[in-house]
Amino acid sequence: MLVFGALMSRFAMVAGLAALALSGLPGCGGNDEKTVQLVEETAELFEDNMGDCDKLGTEFESFTGKNELRFADLKRIGRLDGEERKAFDAKYGVRLEAAMRKLMNGATACMDNPKVGGALKKIR
Repeated sequence: MLVFGALMSRFAMVAGLAALALSGLPGCGGNDEKTVQLVEETAELFEDNMGDCDKLGTEFESFTGKNELRFADLKRIGRLDGEERKAFDAKYGVRLEAAMRKLMNGATACMDNPKVGGALKKIR
C-alpha cells in the first residue's frame, strides 16, 4: 500500500493540489472522517465526469465553491508528521489510496481545462 504522503505527491503533480490534511490529532482542529469523505466525494466527481472535461470543470467549480472551508482543512494533512502521520495513514490510508486512484484517473485528461484549473487554484 502506498502511504498517503506518496499519494499526495502524485496527486499534486497530476491535479495541482498541494497536500491534504485531517481531527482527533493534536492541534489539527479538523475532522478526519469528514475530510476523507471530501476526498472521496471529489474522486467520485472526477470519475463520474471522466469523459467530459467541460462538465467536470463546471461541476468541480460548483463543488469547490460549496466546500471551500472543507477544502481548507485538507492542507492540514500535508503538515502531519511522525506519530500523527502514522496514525492517520493507518486509519485512512486504504480509503485515501482508492480515492486518489479514482481522482487521478479522472483528472489526467482534464488538467488543461480552464474551469478545472481555476477550481484547483481555489483550493491550493
